[in-house]
Amino acid sequence: MKQIVLGFFLLWSFTAFAQAPSSSKKIPDERIPSDWSIAVEIFRGKGNYTQELRTAFNDYFAPIEGAIDVSYKNLALYLRYSLATTRTQKPLVIDNIEWEEDLNLSVFLYETALGYQILNTNMVKLAPFVGIGSHKIQDTGVKTSALIIEPNSPTYDKLQAVTYSLGLNLDFNFSEFIRELILVKPRSNAQTDGFFFRTRYAYNLPQFSRKYNGLEGNFHSVTLGFGISKRIKKKAPSFE
Repeated sequence: MKQIVLGFFLLWSFTAFAQAPSSSKKIPDERIPSDWSIAVEIFRGKGNYTQELRTAFNDYFAPIEGAIDVSYKNLALYLRYSLATTRTQKPLVIDNIEWEEDLNLSVFLYETALGYQILNTNMVKLAPFVGIGSHKIQDTGVKTSALIIEPNSPTYDKLQAVTYSLGLNLDFNFSEFIRELILVKPRSNAQTDGFFFRTRYAYNLPQFSRKYNGLEGNFHSVTLGFGISKRIKKKAPSFE
């Protein structure tokens, strides 16, 4: 009987030792969401010129645009690019450029903006921003209103100026909405991942009038977009 009890004790001891974590084995580090996140957005929008710019060009329409956001806590950096079309409303003679009436033109917009989320909940984010970029209106040599990728040829006439902007981003987290409405499983952290819809308004101040006569004015722009955001993960702190 003693031999049986001793045998069971030795077997239990061996099993417990085999199941114990070994210091020589590397345990994978736990990863948790950090304060950094990145997002990609595809959107379309429209711009309305004012003053002399409005009498020279039609409002532009951008059927496809793209942006990348990099965020740290409530601070966000927006990198945006737009490709749009417009037309001349009258014959234009600007410096050595001569454009006929109803000429199809391409509009290229680049912007770097910095925003701060003054409202950051699970489903809604509101962020005012200020930015700087470039606004270029260019003849691409095409007689239709089709979008033309920015040409490199210097033979096409163009107007280009620095542009300043200020406005407001309103994001609606679609993934969080579905999670709470259907799955009834809200997250505890307001900085969430997932798909989002974005409405963006900007008041833009292109500096055309500093370079060209007869082009005083600014423009309003509104975009509607869809994107996906992802929190960057970091190593969990160790409490050993």
